[in-house]
Amino acid sequence: MSFIALMLRELDQLLPALTSTLGTYLALGGVVVGLWMWLMGSHTSKGLIALVLVAVGGMVGRYLPEKMGWSVSGLAMAVGLALAGGVLGLLLHRLWVGVGLGVVLAIWGMCACWVFMHGDYQPNWQEIGEKSQNMTETIRHFWDELPKSLQTGWTITAAAGLLAGIVMTMLWPRLTKVMMYSMLGVTLFASLGVMAMQSLKPEWLSYLPQQTWSQIAWLAGVVIVGIVVQWQYMPHRHRVLVDGHDVEVEDDE
Repeated sequence: MSFIALMLRELDQLLPALTSTLGTYLALGGVVVGLWMWLMGSHTSKGLIALVLVAVGGMVGRYLPEKMGWSVSGLAMAVGLALAGGVLGLLLHRLWVGVGLGVVLAIWGMCACWVFMHGDYQPNWQEIGEKSQNMTETIRHFWDELPKSLQTGWTITAAAGLLAGIVMTMLWPRLTKVMMYSMLGVTLFASLGVMAMQSLKPEWLSYLPQQTWSQIAWLAGVVIVGIVVQWQYMPHRHRVLVDGHDVEVEDDE
């Protein structure tokens, strides 16, 4: 059985099915977002990363005081962390791009680990849900029930992916940016697209490439197309004088 066929089968067992019309339309919306990131994401990278960190900071600030039992206004902390997240997103844009690529690489690697290392284990989502009161407990119970070999594989793969993304953004920042958005876009529209097809048109899955080499070539080709297209929108470099020194900068830096 080819790699993508295995992955589709495992996704069908690992992820909850799209049983509602709303879920299907949300998946289709995610496909559209993925397509945009695949072809245009790097063009608005700074604003997008800052917006994401503003949202994360706001959510963390809203619920952290209640979770930790602090006598601090959740609203005030949410505003403060949202502002801090936006500023850090703008000032440390290159670092966050590297982290983003690292996360995507880790996800791809963890999916491969799941296919080839999980053995006969399948998560019992009903039992996990009954034992969990919130998302944090769900994740903890899911992790505790994983086979030890898979826990080790996921830990190593995630660490290697994050390290690779950060190293790449230090060595090749422009390539890292377009690669991150291309891979992220492919991840979104491929995974959510498959889920939507399973719900709406299962027979369309038969049109996917069947041979492993052709599937790998197709995925690599799609990622490369996204990189090439987004490279055309990269800011131009030019040289400026800073304190008497000739420095090369980009238009968005």
